[in-house]
Amino acid sequence: MLNSIIMDIKDKLKMIIPPNDYQHRNEFSNHHLVDDLNDDEKKEIEKLLIEKLNSGIKDILIIETLSYM
Repeated sequence: MLNSIIMDIKDKLKMIIPPNDYQHRNEFSNHHLVDDLNDDEKKEIEKLLIEKLNSGIKDILIIETLSYM
């Protein structure tokens, strides 16, 4: 069960932060995806986004998503 929850969070993270290219990001907004998360999912996604930033990944969408959350 825990593995399926972790996979679900990782899948949602991939949808919230798609690949950083024109095809995936042109006119993209993740607000509706973030709005659909429950409180526990938001905490987990926030934790993973912060980990990405701390690991040196530079992606403005991560910062914008964190500020929106």
